[in-house]
Amino acid sequence: MSIGTQILDGNFSWFDARDYFYKSLTLAKKEEREKYFAAMFRSLGQVMHLVQDVSVPEHTRDDAHVLRGYEDWVNTYGNINTVPVFFEELLQMAGTTLPLVYLFDSDRYDGTNPDITIGAVGLAEYTNANFVSADTRDSFSYPKIENCNVVARPYAGPTGTHDREYFLKNGYGETNEGRGYLLCVRDYNDYWRNLTIGDMPSFRPKYSLDENVYKEYSELLLPRAVGYSAALLKYFFRG
Repeated sequence: MSIGTQILDGNFSWFDARDYFYKSLTLAKKEEREKYFAAMFRSLGQVMHLVQDVSVPEHTRDDAHVLRGYEDWVNTYGNINTVPVFFEELLQMAGTTLPLVYLFDSDRYDGTNPDITIGAVGLAEYTNANFVSADTRDSFSYPKIENCNVVARPYAGPTGTHDREYFLKNGYGETNEGRGYLLCVRDYNDYWRNLTIGDMPSFRPKYSLDENVYKEYSELLLPRAVGYSAALLKYFFRG
Protein backbone atom coordinates (compact mmCIF):
# COMPACT_ATOMS: atom_id res chain seq x y z
CA MET A 1 0.00 0.00 0.00
CA SER A 2 1.36 3.43 -0.92
CA ILE A 3 0.54 6.93 0.27
CA GLY A 4 -3.09 7.97 -0.12
CA THR A 5 -4.44 4.64 -1.35
CA GLN A 6 -6.79 3.64 1.45
CA ILE A 7 -10.44 3.63 0.47
CA LEU A 8 -12.60 4.16 3.55
CA ASP A 9 -12.47 6.86 6.21
CA GLY A 10 -9.30 8.65 5.15
CA ASN A 11 -5.69 7.65 4.59
CA PHE A 12 -3.96 6.51 7.78
CA SER A 13 -1.54 3.76 6.76
CA TRP A 14 2.08 3.46 7.89
CA PHE A 15 3.19 5.14 4.67
CA ASP A 16 0.74 7.98 5.19
CA ALA A 17 2.07 8.45 8.74
CA ARG A 18 5.60 8.88 7.38
CA ASP A 19 4.37 11.39 4.80
CA TYR A 20 2.41 13.36 7.42
CA PHE A 21 5.46 13.40 9.69
CA TYR A 22 7.62 14.86 6.92
CA LYS A 23 5.06 17.53 6.15
CA SER A 24 4.62 18.39 9.84
CA LEU A 25 8.34 19.12 10.04
CA THR A 26 8.81 20.98 6.77
CA LEU A 27 5.72 23.03 5.90
CA ALA A 28 5.98 26.79 6.43
CA LYS A 29 2.64 27.48 8.11
CA LYS A 30 2.15 26.54 11.75
CA GLU A 31 -1.50 25.58 11.18
CA GLU A 32 -0.53 23.18 8.39
CA ARG A 33 2.24 21.60 10.47
CA GLU A 34 -0.15 21.03 13.37
CA LYS A 35 -2.75 19.49 11.05
CA TYR A 36 -0.24 16.98 9.73
CA PHE A 37 1.12 16.24 13.22
CA ALA A 38 -2.43 15.30 14.24
CA ALA A 39 -2.86 13.13 11.14
CA MET A 40 0.48 11.44 11.84
CA PHE A 41 -0.50 10.46 15.38
CA ARG A 42 -3.91 9.23 14.26
CA SER A 43 -2.21 7.09 11.62
CA LEU A 44 0.18 5.65 14.18
CA GLY A 45 -2.74 4.91 16.50
CA GLN A 46 -4.55 3.00 13.77
CA VAL A 47 -1.46 0.99 12.86
CA MET A 48 -0.94 0.24 16.57
CA HIS A 49 -4.53 -1.00 16.64
CA LEU A 50 -3.58 -3.57 14.01
CA VAL A 51 -0.63 -4.70 16.15
CA GLN A 52 -2.93 -5.07 19.14
CA ASP A 53 -5.48 -6.95 17.03
CA VAL A 54 -3.02 -9.79 16.46
CA SER A 55 -2.83 -10.34 20.21
CA VAL A 56 -6.42 -11.65 19.94
CA PRO A 57 -6.64 -15.41 19.20
CA GLU A 58 -9.86 -15.03 17.19
CA HIS A 59 -8.07 -12.68 14.79
CA THR A 60 -4.94 -14.79 14.26
CA ARG A 61 -6.96 -18.01 13.90
CA ASP A 62 -9.52 -16.61 11.44
CA ASP A 63 -12.43 -17.24 13.80
CA ALA A 64 -15.53 -15.08 13.43
CA HIS A 65 -16.45 -13.81 16.90
CA VAL A 66 -19.84 -12.15 16.96
CA LEU A 67 -20.60 -13.30 20.51
CA ARG A 68 -18.91 -12.20 23.73
CA GLY A 69 -15.31 -13.37 23.91
CA TYR A 70 -11.75 -12.49 24.86
CA GLU A 71 -11.85 -8.90 23.59
CA ASP A 72 -15.02 -8.16 25.54
CA TRP A 73 -13.50 -9.59 28.71
CA VAL A 74 -10.35 -7.50 28.28
CA ASN A 75 -12.42 -4.38 27.64
CA THR A 76 -14.21 -4.92 30.95
CA TYR A 77 -11.61 -6.46 33.24
CA GLY A 78 -8.21 -6.38 31.55
CA ASN A 79 -5.24 -4.74 33.23
CA ILE A 80 -1.48 -4.74 32.88
CA ASN A 81 0.27 -6.19 35.92
CA THR A 82 3.53 -7.32 34.32
CA VAL A 83 6.31 -5.63 32.39
CA PRO A 84 5.48 -5.11 28.69
CA VAL A 85 7.23 -7.59 26.42
CA PHE A 86 8.89 -6.95 23.09
CA PHE A 87 12.05 -8.07 21.38
CA GLU A 88 14.53 -5.48 20.20
CA GLU A 89 16.00 -7.89 17.65
CA LEU A 90 12.71 -7.94 15.74
CA LEU A 91 13.46 -4.35 14.72
CA GLN A 92 17.03 -5.20 13.76
CA MET A 93 16.49 -8.20 11.47
CA ALA A 94 18.08 -7.60 8.10
CA GLY A 95 16.46 -8.48 4.79
CA THR A 96 14.20 -7.16 2.10
CA THR A 97 11.10 -7.07 4.32
CA LEU A 98 10.29 -3.85 6.09
CA PRO A 99 11.32 -4.43 9.74
CA LEU A 100 7.90 -3.23 10.88
CA VAL A 101 6.36 -6.39 9.41
CA TYR A 102 8.27 -8.54 11.90
CA LEU A 103 6.16 -7.14 14.71
CA PHE A 104 3.25 -8.98 13.08
CA ASP A 105 4.89 -12.02 11.47
CA SER A 106 8.59 -12.81 11.35
CA ASP A 107 8.14 -15.98 9.24
CA ARG A 108 9.85 -18.05 11.93
CA TYR A 109 6.90 -20.13 13.14
CA ASP A 110 5.79 -22.63 10.50
CA GLY A 111 3.16 -24.62 12.39
CA THR A 112 5.56 -27.34 13.51
CA ASN A 113 7.95 -25.48 15.85
CA PRO A 114 5.93 -23.87 18.68
CA ASP A 115 8.97 -23.55 20.96
CA ILE A 116 10.37 -20.84 18.71
CA THR A 117 7.44 -18.59 19.64
CA ILE A 118 8.88 -18.10 23.14
CA GLY A 119 11.52 -15.86 21.58
CA ALA A 120 11.61 -13.12 18.97
CA VAL A 121 8.68 -13.77 16.67
CA GLY A 122 5.79 -11.71 15.37
CA LEU A 123 2.88 -11.22 17.71
CA ALA A 124 0.51 -13.03 15.33
CA GLU A 125 2.79 -16.09 15.41
CA TYR A 126 2.92 -16.09 19.20
CA THR A 127 -0.85 -15.76 19.54
CA ASN A 128 -1.73 -18.34 16.90
CA ALA A 129 0.64 -21.00 18.26
CA ASN A 130 -0.18 -20.70 21.96
CA PHE A 131 -3.88 -19.81 22.36
CA VAL A 132 -7.20 -21.08 21.06
CA SER A 133 -10.48 -19.42 20.22
CA ALA A 134 -14.01 -20.69 20.61
CA ASP A 135 -14.12 -22.60 17.32
CA THR A 136 -10.49 -23.46 16.55
CA ARG A 137 -9.36 -26.16 18.98
CA ASP A 138 -8.51 -28.54 16.14
CA SER A 139 -8.00 -26.10 13.29
CA PHE A 140 -4.24 -25.60 13.80
CA SER A 141 -1.28 -27.76 14.74
CA TYR A 142 -0.79 -26.03 18.09
CA PRO A 143 -1.75 -25.68 20.83
CA LYS A 144 -3.04 -29.22 21.36
CA ILE A 145 -5.33 -30.19 24.21
CA GLU A 146 -3.71 -33.61 24.09
CA ASN A 147 -0.50 -32.01 25.38
CA CYS A 148 -2.22 -30.42 28.38
CA ASN A 149 -2.79 -31.61 31.94
CA VAL A 150 -6.29 -31.61 33.40
CA VAL A 151 -6.62 -29.57 36.59
CA ALA A 152 -9.50 -28.46 38.78
CA ARG A 153 -9.91 -24.77 39.53
CA PRO A 154 -12.70 -22.88 41.33
CA TYR A 155 -15.08 -21.00 39.09
CA ALA A 156 -17.37 -18.26 40.38
CA GLY A 157 -20.55 -18.79 38.40
CA PRO A 158 -24.04 -17.34 38.67
CA THR A 159 -25.11 -20.11 41.06
CA GLY A 160 -22.04 -19.95 43.28
CA THR A 161 -18.43 -21.11 43.26
CA HIS A 162 -17.63 -24.65 42.19
CA ASP A 163 -14.73 -26.53 40.61
CA ARG A 164 -14.39 -26.91 36.86
CA GLU A 165 -11.96 -29.05 34.89
CA TYR A 166 -9.41 -27.03 32.92
CA PHE A 167 -6.73 -27.96 30.42
CA LEU A 168 -3.39 -26.59 31.67
CA LYS A 169 -0.86 -25.84 28.93
CA ASN A 170 2.71 -26.22 30.19
CA GLY A 171 4.71 -27.23 27.14
CA TYR A 172 5.14 -26.88 23.38
CA GLY A 173 5.71 -23.14 23.20
CA GLU A 174 4.62 -20.71 25.90
CA THR A 175 4.69 -22.22 29.40
CA ASN A 176 4.26 -19.10 31.57
CA GLU A 177 7.80 -19.57 32.88
CA GLY A 178 7.11 -23.20 33.69
CA ARG A 179 3.96 -22.57 35.70
CA GLY A 180 1.59 -23.30 32.84
CA TYR A 181 -1.65 -21.47 32.11
CA LEU A 182 -5.26 -22.36 31.45
CA LEU A 183 -5.81 -23.07 27.78
CA CYS A 184 -9.52 -23.91 27.94
CA VAL A 185 -12.18 -25.52 30.15
CA ARG A 186 -14.25 -28.67 29.72
CA ASP A 187 -17.75 -27.54 28.91
CA TYR A 188 -20.79 -28.10 31.11
CA ASN A 189 -22.45 -30.50 28.68
CA ASP A 190 -19.56 -32.93 28.54
CA TYR A 191 -20.72 -34.94 31.56
CA TRP A 192 -24.21 -35.41 30.13
CA ARG A 193 -22.87 -36.09 26.64
CA ASN A 194 -20.74 -38.98 27.90
CA LEU A 195 -23.55 -40.23 30.13
CA THR A 196 -26.09 -40.47 27.32
CA ILE A 197 -23.89 -41.14 24.27
CA GLY A 198 -20.76 -42.73 25.65
CA ASP A 199 -17.16 -42.38 24.59
CA MET A 200 -17.61 -42.15 20.84
CA PRO A 201 -14.91 -40.43 18.73
CA SER A 202 -17.48 -38.29 16.92
CA PHE A 203 -18.72 -37.02 20.28
CA ARG A 204 -15.39 -36.41 21.96
CA PRO A 205 -15.28 -34.04 24.92
CA LYS A 206 -15.88 -30.44 24.03
CA TYR A 207 -14.25 -27.38 25.50
CA SER A 208 -15.02 -23.73 26.02
CA LEU A 209 -13.41 -20.56 27.32
CA ASP A 210 -14.48 -18.77 30.50
CA GLU A 211 -13.42 -15.87 32.71
CA ASN A 212 -10.61 -17.86 34.34
CA VAL A 213 -9.16 -18.71 30.94
CA TYR A 214 -9.48 -15.15 29.65
CA LYS A 215 -7.73 -13.82 32.74
CA GLU A 216 -4.71 -16.07 32.22
CA TYR A 217 -4.68 -15.32 28.49
CA SER A 218 -4.64 -11.60 29.22
CA GLU A 219 -1.71 -11.92 31.62
CA LEU A 220 0.39 -13.24 28.75
CA LEU A 221 -1.10 -11.43 25.76
CA LEU A 222 -1.63 -7.90 27.08
CA PRO A 223 2.05 -7.29 27.98
CA ARG A 224 2.98 -8.24 24.43
CA ALA A 225 0.23 -6.10 22.92
CA VAL A 226 1.60 -3.11 24.86
CA GLY A 227 5.27 -3.93 24.26
CA TYR A 228 4.89 -4.51 20.54
CA SER A 229 2.88 -1.29 20.22
CA ALA A 230 5.69 0.56 22.00
CA ALA A 231 8.20 -1.05 19.64
CA LEU A 232 6.23 0.29 16.68
CA LEU A 233 6.48 3.83 18.07
CA LYS A 234 10.18 3.35 18.81
CA TYR A 235 10.79 2.20 15.27
CA PHE A 236 8.82 5.10 13.77
CA PHE A 237 10.75 7.71 15.77
CA ARG A 238 14.08 5.90 15.54
CA GLY A 239 15.76 9.06 14.27
